[in-house]
Amino acid sequence: MRDAAIWDDDDLPTLRALASWFSSDAGDHAARALAPLRWLGTQAREAKRAGFNWEGFPWSKYREELAIAQYHVVAIWGAVTAGRVT
Repeated sequence: MRDAAIWDDDDLPTLRALASWFSSDAGDHAARALAPLRWLGTQAREAKRAGFNWEGFPWSKYREELAIAQYHVVAIWGAVTAGRVT
Protein backbone atom coordinates (compact mmCIF):
# COMPACT_ATOMS: atom_id res chain seq x y z
CA MET A 1 0.00 0.00 0.00
CA ARG A 2 2.95 2.31 0.57
CA ASP A 3 3.68 2.26 -3.17
CA ALA A 4 0.08 2.84 -4.23
CA ALA A 5 -0.65 5.65 -6.66
CA ILE A 6 -3.01 7.97 -4.80
CA TRP A 7 -5.73 9.96 -6.48
CA ASP A 8 -6.85 13.31 -5.24
CA ASP A 9 -10.34 13.38 -3.74
CA ASP A 10 -11.09 16.19 -6.19
CA ASP A 11 -10.69 13.66 -9.03
CA LEU A 12 -13.61 11.54 -7.86
CA PRO A 13 -16.45 13.89 -8.89
CA THR A 14 -14.76 14.12 -12.29
CA LEU A 15 -14.86 10.32 -12.52
CA ARG A 16 -18.59 10.43 -11.86
CA ALA A 17 -19.17 13.21 -14.39
CA LEU A 18 -17.18 11.45 -17.10
CA ALA A 19 -18.87 8.11 -16.43
CA SER A 20 -22.29 9.78 -16.57
CA TRP A 21 -21.40 11.23 -19.95
CA PHE A 22 -21.16 7.69 -21.32
CA SER A 23 -24.34 6.35 -19.73
CA SER A 24 -26.58 6.65 -16.69
CA ASP A 25 -25.55 3.10 -15.69
CA ALA A 26 -21.86 4.07 -15.72
CA GLY A 27 -22.71 7.21 -13.74
CA ASP A 28 -24.64 5.20 -11.16
CA HIS A 29 -21.70 2.86 -10.65
CA ALA A 30 -19.32 5.81 -10.36
CA ALA A 31 -21.56 7.37 -7.72
CA ARG A 32 -21.51 4.11 -5.74
CA ALA A 33 -17.71 3.88 -6.05
CA LEU A 34 -17.01 7.36 -4.64
CA ALA A 35 -17.29 6.64 -0.90
CA PRO A 36 -15.16 3.47 -0.97
CA LEU A 37 -12.56 5.18 -3.17
CA ARG A 38 -12.38 8.14 -0.78
CA TRP A 39 -11.94 5.82 2.19
CA LEU A 40 -9.25 3.78 0.41
CA GLY A 41 -7.40 6.94 -0.62
CA THR A 42 -7.41 8.21 2.95
CA GLN A 43 -6.05 4.90 4.22
CA ALA A 44 -3.33 4.81 1.56
CA ARG A 45 -2.25 8.38 2.38
CA GLU A 46 -2.07 7.45 6.06
CA ALA A 47 -0.09 4.29 5.30
CA LYS A 48 2.52 6.36 3.44
CA ARG A 49 3.30 8.25 6.64
CA ALA A 50 6.44 7.20 8.45
CA GLY A 51 5.69 5.21 11.57
CA PHE A 52 2.24 4.06 10.47
CA ASN A 53 0.68 1.62 12.96
CA TRP A 54 -0.11 -1.47 10.87
CA GLU A 55 -1.32 -3.36 13.93
CA GLY A 56 -4.29 -1.03 14.22
CA PHE A 57 -5.12 -1.10 10.52
CA PRO A 58 -8.78 -2.03 9.80
CA TRP A 59 -8.03 -4.89 7.41
CA SER A 60 -11.59 -6.26 7.25
CA LYS A 61 -12.99 -2.82 6.41
CA TYR A 62 -10.18 -2.38 3.87
CA ARG A 63 -11.10 -5.65 2.11
CA GLU A 64 -14.79 -4.72 2.14
CA GLU A 65 -14.25 -1.22 0.72
CA LEU A 66 -11.77 -2.52 -1.84
CA ALA A 67 -14.24 -5.16 -3.05
CA ILE A 68 -17.02 -2.56 -3.38
CA ALA A 69 -14.77 -0.12 -5.24
CA GLN A 70 -13.43 -2.83 -7.56
CA TYR A 71 -16.93 -4.06 -8.37
CA HIS A 72 -18.15 -0.61 -9.34
CA VAL A 73 -15.02 0.40 -11.24
CA VAL A 74 -15.21 -2.80 -13.30
CA ALA A 75 -18.94 -2.13 -13.82
CA ILE A 76 -18.13 1.39 -15.06
CA TRP A 77 -15.78 -0.12 -17.62
CA GLY A 78 -18.45 -2.62 -18.65
CA ALA A 79 -21.10 0.10 -19.00
CA VAL A 80 -18.76 2.35 -20.97
CA THR A 81 -17.69 -0.39 -23.37
CA ALA A 82 -21.12 -2.05 -23.75
CA GLY A 83 -22.18 -2.21 -27.35
CA ARG A 84 -18.83 -1.07 -28.72
CA VAL A 85 -17.31 -3.12 -31.48
CA THR A 86 -13.53 -3.47 -31.42
